[in-house]
Amino acid sequence: MTDVMRKESRQLSSGALTHINQIKEMGNDFHELISSIFRSPREMALAKTKLEECVMWAVNGISLSDDPTS
Repeated sequence: MTDVMRKESRQLSSGALTHINQIKEMGNDFHELISSIFRSPREMALAKTKLEECVMWAVNGISLSDDPTS
């Protein structure tokens, strides 16, 4: 049986962790900016959802392409 939900996390290199933290910090800053300027609740919610999705996929991409031995 394969571990579909990957119960154990992989070790990431310090460079990958740095990039992940930068992306998450920038995502949080942009999330706050969106909250402060949008007038329409629907568009604000959609923009936040897409931003969260973007951050998730960026972190996933870094995690999958990281080789902690390099």
